[in-house]
Amino acid sequence: MAYLLGESVTMGVGVESVRGTGVAPTDFIPARTASDVTKKVEKTMVKESRASKYGTYGTEITHSRGEGEVEFNLRNRTIGYFLKSLLGSLSSALKGGESVVYNHTFSILSTSPANPTLTLALAQEGFQDYEYNAVLITKLELEAKIDEVVTAKASFISKDEAEHADYTPSFNSNDYLFRNHDFKVKLATTLGGLAGATALPLKEFKLTIANNGKPNHVVNALTPDDVLSGVNEIGGGVSFDYVDKTFYDYYKNNTALYMEISAINTGQTIGTSSNPSMVITLYKVSLTSYKADRPIDDIVTQSIEFNAHYSVADSKAIQVVLTNEKASY
Repeated sequence: MAYLLGESVTMGVGVESVRGTGVAPTDFIPARTASDVTKKVEKTMVKESRASKYGTYGTEITHSRGEGEVEFNLRNRTIGYFLKSLLGSLSSALKGGESVVYNHTFSILSTSPANPTLTLALAQEGFQDYEYNAVLITKLELEAKIDEVVTAKASFISKDEAEHADYTPSFNSNDYLFRNHDFKVKLATTLGGLAGATALPLKEFKLTIANNGKPNHVVNALTPDDVLSGVNEIGGGVSFDYVDKTFYDYYKNNTALYMEISAINTGQTIGTSSNPSMVITLYKVSLTSYKADRPIDDIVTQSIEFNAHYSVADSKAIQVVLTNEKASY
């Protein structure tokens, strides 16, 4: 009997130039856990009256789709694929003063629900491999903890699954890791104030970005006609040392804030003098809950949950700038 070790399951990714037309993977993702992606098949009971004193006579498939999650360590190259599909809009350009380093600016595609789609390749060494076409990233979770590297988890849907010839996974050496001490969060009452703001003394941080995407099923087909994004939601939570009452007052007074979430690996130099980085800016943040933790035998900490909104003044809700050596996605 043959067995498949989870560590032998890898996932590749590529951006589709034509929605739903599969492409070869351009990068493979060093995942923390093997993806649980599978084909989801929805069925209905065939219910009839045949004088048998039994109500059902089998099942029929009504529709199907691909669906799954993948958890991985946050790196500066492969995360770009997920951001492009999740948010929808991307502009890439050479970074000033560099010849091989690029800034990729991601934002929400507000003019269409048809965010860019990906092809995911599931490689299972010694077993059947699969291709998932028209993949839409529906949710991305980022998490930073004291005793871990920064991690991410992406949820996705796809139009279909197809068996594929064996893939040959390979991993890019310039897909640099973001460590816990590369990670910083700042809050300010103005956008300009973020530059001089002091980074929070973080204990833990989590950010969730969801576009509420779903498959667009039609009567005359088993697989979705398309996979489309919906209304975006952004929120998260942060825990940090209590140093004064500033954030408690922000919470009580419903003060709108700007938030900058940055991961900059200063231990790696790319190009002439740049570092692998990802900087997320949220343009209107509300602190929705506040809790003080006052243990008798330790320092006091504060835990805050937040939501990000569309800022009319800034004409945006979120912007992500990813800096790496990849020219385009």
